[in-house]
Amino acid sequence: MKKFEHLKGTVPYKGNLKWLEGNTLFLTVHGSHAYGVATEKSDLDLKGVTIPPKEYFFGFMDNFNQVDTQTPYDMCIYDLRNFIKLALSANPNIIEMLFTSEKFHLKKHPSFKIFLDNKDLFLSKKAKHTFMGFATSQISKIRTQRKWLSNPVTNKPVREDFGLPPDFKSSKVFDLISNVILDPQINSWAYVFESVSPEDKEAVQRVVSELIGLNNAKWTTIEDSFFSMALKKKGIPKELEAWISKEREYSKALKDYKTYSNWVKSVDVDAFDKTLGYDPKGAYHVVRLVRMATELLTTGELLVERPDASELLEIRGGSWSYQKLIDWFGQKESEIKQLVLRSSLPKSPDSKKVNSILIDVVEVHLKKSK
Repeated sequence: MKKFEHLKGTVPYKGNLKWLEGNTLFLTVHGSHAYGVATEKSDLDLKGVTIPPKEYFFGFMDNFNQVDTQTPYDMCIYDLRNFIKLALSANPNIIEMLFTSEKFHLKKHPSFKIFLDNKDLFLSKKAKHTFMGFATSQISKIRTQRKWLSNPVTNKPVREDFGLPPDFKSSKVFDLISNVILDPQINSWAYVFESVSPEDKEAVQRVVSELIGLNNAKWTTIEDSFFSMALKKKGIPKELEAWISKEREYSKALKDYKTYSNWVKSVDVDAFDKTLGYDPKGAYHVVRLVRMATELLTTGELLVERPDASELLEIRGGSWSYQKLIDWFGQKESEIKQLVLRSSLPKSPDSKKVNSILIDVVEVHLKKSK
């Protein structure tokens, strides 16, 4: 697909950041075109890196992390410092930019060449967690979509179905708990609720503190076993424990309904292959991410332009059954746990050296821009 040759040497940005095009150091084709799996219907995705003007460094009135555009192309351009942080953390969508084929580079300033020449400094075993994390997220979406296709969540849950009073505002204990869980920054317990006794309030405070300790997990996403254990361990009165659990079950059901409703609005459900029972586009991303992680841990190379492009296109077309995908992913999860132990990649990237290069590049750029 040669949909981008006319963009060589340009930055197709039409926004109000007048400095962006001149300050952009690097712009590359990304996504399906860079992977080698684009079709005539594929959008053109672009990603780039820029250094903002000096006022963004020395002043307080201007801030810039990235800019996103949808027209004329899906494009995201990152502040160089933000890009470096994300690449060092092995974010798949970001670190890939350093490893796209040169034929996909639309703009490449000489000052960015040092990062491309030292791209191996960004590689580490962190990729196991990030690439597999992205793949696991896709698997979770596929499982949820399959559940929705076979059992649509068409009825909005009501509080009475869970043995709860119909007035949401009357659930003051729930308000107390959910507010704190949803906003871990809240640490004040100065709220006074007439319906909560001092003893119960103290018990609720203890259990919320414990729940927040579980990686700041949100109310509906804490595993049932952890949630139940936390309630019982802190001696929450049984009546209050049952009430809290009902509130949580209702919240989970309502969240599931809203998520399903939003999904239905965003996709053409009728276009799904009901026999296949899932969106194969997600499956192709799973396979691509897992294979890239495997290759990186085994050979130390990040292959963005895929040697298995033909097979990935077949998978995106629905060649794998749902069960084949799930079984394959489970097997690869186990294999990669062993691969990371044998991998010659460093545990962490060489952040100090990358930071030193970053400082030099920014200093030179700012001096030239005076």
